[in-house]
Amino acid sequence: MSTPDQAGVASSLPLSFSVAQGRLLMSALAELPFRRVFELIGKLNASAQAPAGDATGLRASFTTAELALALEALGQLPYAQVHVLIDELQAQVRQASTSAQTGKGRRIRSRTP
Repeated sequence: MSTPDQAGVASSLPLSFSVAQGRLLMSALAELPFRRVFELIGKLNASAQAPAGDATGLRASFTTAELALALEALGQLPYAQVHVLIDELQAQVRQASTSAQTGKGRRIRSRTP
């Protein structure tokens, strides 16, 4: 579960990838300096190896900084290769943001006799 930071944005966001999208992200990360990406690559590898991961895809929780790094890496590749993945990530982030905003507005009312 994600927890909101001071700006109300989720500090950890669960994202889903197909196997092909995961490979594309790993290829993009491999183009950046290793010291910047090794932790994220390790996290993605661990998610791929986890029992919850299957042959059709994987799930991983990204911090805001990790998502920014992933998008930076994807931005280095040709648009034609990455636009579908970036659109998918944007949709997942938007959905999580909407869910967080909806949950934020709910209040529990107590009934007092």
